[in-house]
Amino acid sequence: MDLIVASLTFWRTIPYNKVASFLKLCKRFYLYVHIFSVARRLSLRSTFLNKEEDMTEYLTADILNSWHRLLQEIELAKNYHLPYVLSGGTGVARNPILDYLLPSLLFVKAVSILDEALVFYTNNQNLTMPKKYGDSLKGRIDFLDDTGIIKNTPDLHDIREKRNKVAHEIAEHLTWEEFDENLNTIESELQHLGFVGDRPKYEAYAECSPRDSGEPGIAFTQDFHYGLKREGREVIEISWAAKIHK
Repeated sequence: MDLIVASLTFWRTIPYNKVASFLKLCKRFYLYVHIFSVARRLSLRSTFLNKEEDMTEYLTADILNSWHRLLQEIELAKNYHLPYVLSGGTGVARNPILDYLLPSLLFVKAVSILDEALVFYTNNQNLTMPKKYGDSLKGRIDFLDDTGIIKNTPDLHDIREKRNKVAHEIAEHLTWEEFDENLNTIESELQHLGFVGDRPKYEAYAECSPRDSGEPGIAFTQDFHYGLKREGREVIEISWAAKIHK
């Protein structure tokens, strides 16, 4: 109470015009603080949005890079016989075991990229997928079909079912022809959603050069270089050496 009385007594001793000036100063100070606070919030929001945009671009590029990497692995897998032809083989030295296994393994990877793209697209477009669809590739295909976004729903479901059989049934596999057909369907959908463009054209190459090894019992060593080029530039290369015994 004494503090209140003292305060009132103090303010009564100050001329009115001084009090008015002081109140105007306080009001102006509050206005500046408010403006600064709003500006800071806008700045933080802008920073957040920029980071969100950067993350979106990063994830989109990640899917594109994964797809290009898969396409490179496909070309390497399809032309695996080239280095062996250089080492003295005749004709097209293809391995039936590899031709049996490789298309199925690459197919599973391609469907995985498709699923990742559908997850990202749904989240990035702020689409809320009802729980009735379930957190699965089937649910994502159905949801994006019901919203009119994807265009190859029946084919995508066929691919999904084929993936499940390849992954869980031992005898199930794909031929290279079947793989190419399914890959084209996946690529078409990824292009439709804006993740990838036209397919890059890769050129497979293989080189083999002999050299003295200097090891007892070894006639010479063959250095192999096998890889891909795009527009004349090397994009991936695998190297190894084979020792030829006397």
